[in-house]
Amino acid sequence: MLLTTVIDPVTIIAHDILHLTQRFTSMENDVLGTADQLGMRDALQRLDAGIRMAAEYLGERE
Repeated sequence: MLLTTVIDPVTIIAHDILHLTQRFTSMENDVLGTADQLGMRDALQRLDAGIRMAAEYLGERE
């Protein structure tokens, strides 16, 4: 009984994370599709890379 109590919240949290990841991936694909239509995919990818680099740099400084 105790094991079930421990596993259920973990399963619920894992399911929520999976659902959020799927939603994010769907939104990301929509944004990239729109960027393709506007001819701006390369610029968007460079911007994304710059944001990620800045976030990593700031994370290292903390």
